[in-house]
Amino acid sequence: MPNQLLWTLTMHLIVYVSHITNTCGETQEVKIGLLLSKFCCNYKSLSNQASAISIAFEKLRADGVLPKNTTLKPIWRDTLTESEGVGNVVKFVQNDGVDIIFGSPSSMITVPVAFLTSYWNFPHITWSANSYDLTDKTKFTTLVRTVGPLSESGRLLVTLFKKFGWKQIALLYIDSGMCEYSANGLKKEFGVNNLVIMQSVVYPRNAELTDAIIDEYLSLVKQTSRIIFLCTEDHTRRFVVRACELGMCNGDFVFIYTMIYVTAQFPWKLGLPDDAIAKAGYKNMVYISRGQWVDNEAKRRMDEFLIDVVDRMAEPPWNDSYAKNNNFSADIGVSDLHDAMYLYGLWLNHTTDNELDHKDGAAFLNFSRGMHFEGISGPCDIGINGDRVPYFWVHQYVGSKVEARMVAISENMNTVINDIDGGFIWDTADGMAPRDVPKCGFYNELCLVYQATSSTTLEAEIGKEYDTTCVARTDRGNRDAKVQGRHWVKVKPVEGDGVK
Repeated sequence: MPNQLLWTLTMHLIVYVSHITNTCGETQEVKIGLLLSKFCCNYKSLSNQASAISIAFEKLRADGVLPKNTTLKPIWRDTLTESEGVGNVVKFVQNDGVDIIFGSPSSMITVPVAFLTSYWNFPHITWSANSYDLTDKTKFTTLVRTVGPLSESGRLLVTLFKKFGWKQIALLYIDSGMCEYSANGLKKEFGVNNLVIMQSVVYPRNAELTDAIIDEYLSLVKQTSRIIFLCTEDHTRRFVVRACELGMCNGDFVFIYTMIYVTAQFPWKLGLPDDAIAKAGYKNMVYISRGQWVDNEAKRRMDEFLIDVVDRMAEPPWNDSYAKNNNFSADIGVSDLHDAMYLYGLWLNHTTDNELDHKDGAAFLNFSRGMHFEGISGPCDIGINGDRVPYFWVHQYVGSKVEARMVAISENMNTVINDIDGGFIWDTADGMAPRDVPKCGFYNELCLVYQATSSTTLEAEIGKEYDTTCVARTDRGNRDAKVQGRHWVKVKPVEGDGVK
């Protein structure tokens, strides 16, 4: 008990002295422990990312969030594996005396690191780790993310389903990486909103994908679903071609794919003999990606920022010109690193003004919940669980060239989808969105045949009442007779409904 009391008094004294130092105009040093790989050809490496921290730090001082006499001291350790991540955090905290852990951009490394920072109640922020597991802040009690997790696309899909009156979906995806994160988010949101997942066909990354196996997967989901979440990473085009071979490219089916990055303009066009088949298939695809900017002004800021990141890496404290000398560009996700530093600066300002412990990780997470500020690409909204809420771009492949075109953008925490440039275009006979269930069901189960006599049937749509009059041949002879009545019946499948 005496030791605990002594520790508590010591922490309060440190906070008080820090506050006095600030107000007296002496230099305040901010130490950041940065987990990043040095390997430059990795799009998220030190050489084309780290200076975003310096750029954000200067903006914090220019905006008056941090005093002019505040200095930045980033401490970087090369981190490629889970064990290196955990070991480096121990060194950062115990040897270097850092104030916060930044990183890693890898979910694989961030998960074990976040367990350790939670155990220590130490502030931790990441700008890229996208794992769905990291949304659980009962486990990761000090972790904040300025990356918008791809699992948030599940909420957007619920909004999309409401827009078109769809109720059910099938999932076909690879059980790893971004596809797994998206699928997990989708399952959660569909469960909350009483939407139905008819089937979930999942295969491992090392699976052998022959045409026969792909056909088997597609045939399974075809039996129960018209709207299909299809996330197969590098094999997407192959799946689309095989879907066409199975008669699933006639406008009756919709394939929805979610990914961080914007689609290529002509992903079907590879100069292969099956280009024409792939071209027809992509007309049925809806591609959802994280929005990269909200308007033209944000795009201008982003373009300038990406150039600045590479240029500034050659300057102190980084002194790393590898990216610039080798014409490597900054990845667009580096804007989230900038926003992570800006959010941390807001936290430092808050703790100074209120004489709080800036190394209280749980308090940092709680402070970040619901935070809103202007980021590089547009508004940065941190959700109630401490993760950024992204917005999404929705693309279809349209026109005679079947080229990617943005048709909608999400807003208001992905609860609204706003059409742009004419909105969605569907490759159906009437131009309307496909049905999620055929008119008569997948097995003709919604069609009822009424036998008026042994040789005559009456057909109509269930839910509508009909006065039916028909001429029938009776069993008792060859006399024609009129058979009248009111019947609740359903039309049989018609050609084009996908059920034979």
